[in-house]
Amino acid sequence: MLVIDRIEGAFAVCEDEGRMLRELPVSQIDGTFAEGDVLVPTDGGRFRADPEQTARRRAAILKKQRDLWAEE
Repeated sequence: MLVIDRIEGAFAVCEDEGRMLRELPVSQIDGTFAEGDVLVPTDGGRFRADPEQTARRRAAILKKQRDLWAEE
């Protein structure tokens, strides 16, 4: 699993599960994608955005933000 941190020209800079950044050619990503999307591998060494995992990740981040603000 990778998460798109940013897109720089022909590359998507992604964070892997070990929190390391790596460049992935956008030509290896099928379909539409955007910063913050979770990418999952498909056949042949390609990737695609997974809308369900992306939504879960975004919800978890929003919950953490709300919890931080509630502590003050």
